[in-house]
Amino acid sequence: MSGTEKPVPGDVGILHTDCSVVPQKYREAAAEFPITINVRTHDITKRVVSDAVLDRDSEWRGPVIVKSNLNSGGGAEEFHNRMARQLGRDIPHPGVRGFHSYQLFDSSSQVPEELWRDDRLVVEMFVAEPDPDGFAVRNWIFLGDWEKCMRNVCPHRIVKGRDLIRQEPSHVPDELREKRRELGFEYGKFDFAIHEGRGILFDANRTPISPGNLWKLHEESAGQYADGFESLLK
Repeated sequence: MSGTEKPVPGDVGILHTDCSVVPQKYREAAAEFPITINVRTHDITKRVVSDAVLDRDSEWRGPVIVKSNLNSGGGAEEFHNRMARQLGRDIPHPGVRGFHSYQLFDSSSQVPEELWRDDRLVVEMFVAEPDPDGFAVRNWIFLGDWEKCMRNVCPHRIVKGRDLIRQEPSHVPDELREKRRELGFEYGKFDFAIHEGRGILFDANRTPISPGNLWKLHEESAGQYADGFESLLK
């Protein structure tokens, strides 16, 4: 469904809106379906989903990372705004400015005051896992009963897919499963690390399969996703 002006009737809806905070009109449209997948995931900003967000009074004394409060640095919101301007439509995300870089500090006390005051940003514990080959974070993708979780190793402190040098299967900590239930995710991807034996979630995504990476569907076998989807309907 593109937009909400001409809703398409159906038995199942999937809230697959590529932005951090789903506009109210899409939430209302999703509620019209007998079954809606991910209907509770309307806000995936870091301040809502992350276990790692700090404030000035936090007791954390380790390194910190400053990043966008919006998913993917607000890139989706910027794209939507550009398209709306080109089409002469109202801006869907007024006031949004993307922030596409990361800043690392040895402690929260080193974070400049202007970064603390910037509502676009969050300060998080830096909990990427040390590894003999660099650092690692874990990605858990799931759809209903189907799931896959991997530990991804990169030579740099900021772990990005393009720089991966090793992947290995990972278990899913119980606290991440509880977080999934708490946030209402039937379908999605969680990025997390294990720190002092505990899973720490720092990013949740309700649109992990997008046109740019549909090839992964075929690599993993579309049948697995179909089985996961069917488990939700049951």
